[in-house]
Amino acid sequence: MPSTFDYGMRERAAYRTTLATYLFTTNMEVDATVTQLTRQISAPHSWHSIEGGLWTLWNALLELVSETPSSSPLQARLVDLIEALNSQGALTDPIYKTNMGQVWLDLPQFGMAVREAWNSSPQSPDMSQEQWISLNTFLARLTAAGVVDWSSYAVWALRDALEESCGIVNGLSTEQEALLEDLLPAAVVWFEYSGVFMYDLVLEEKSYGPAGRQGPLCEEAGVHAEGFSIAGWNFWRQRLQEMGVLDGEVGATAGRAWRLMRKSRRRGECAPVNHEIQFPHPWATAPASGSPQH
Repeated sequence: MPSTFDYGMRERAAYRTTLATYLFTTNMEVDATVTQLTRQISAPHSWHSIEGGLWTLWNALLELVSETPSSSPLQARLVDLIEALNSQGALTDPIYKTNMGQVWLDLPQFGMAVREAWNSSPQSPDMSQEQWISLNTFLARLTAAGVVDWSSYAVWALRDALEESCGIVNGLSTEQEALLEDLLPAAVVWFEYSGVFMYDLVLEEKSYGPAGRQGPLCEEAGVHAEGFSIAGWNFWRQRLQEMGVLDGEVGATAGRAWRLMRKSRRRGECAPVNHEIQFPHPWATAPASGSPQH
């Protein structure tokens, strides 16, 4: 008799087949894929619940996300699929009601699966830099499309890349440069794919509570926030400007991010907001006005 592990591996493979058929061929359009996935998660198995099927599905999907380059148009197809699932609303059969919400309205288990995947940073053996960039791109695209708000992950990615390492005075050490080469590209994709959305959150001073607390460099610079803030936006911009003068990959990536921030500000077409901030460090110059700088 097959073991639970065998059943789980078979189910994961079945989900991957459905997702890959949708993603890489023209044999299955998005509506047919939604129908097939709904059928698969509700297939009768004595060894798992609906929650177990959803967990397997989301992990299979996130595995494909990590294998899909951030610049690939297939990323947009994956976003379209999540949007199509979510647009089904709450399925009426009682079997689709879970402890974490209603299928597909609440996308139950998806948040937990994303958090587990995101916790595998590029410093871990489970996640390459390319996979890390692809995952952050996917979350940024979902956020910009208004499907699921993953903007707190943008705060965490930018905190890791811009608010934790030391201030730039005489360049970077080899270790600092290697760390930024790993972390900065994934932070940049948030400006690329969700910049205008993020800028709106800046003007709203969107807070996530203690989970959104900014890093030590922000606090040392007098920037105190628990999420997006005008002061934090200006701090990110200043940090990227400093990094942009460096040679190599870090400088090029920072320069690109800085330009994307300017583009986000212009495309946002938002009125300036007065807010005074101070930058006490010699490596950070105070902006000329209190509005988000561009």
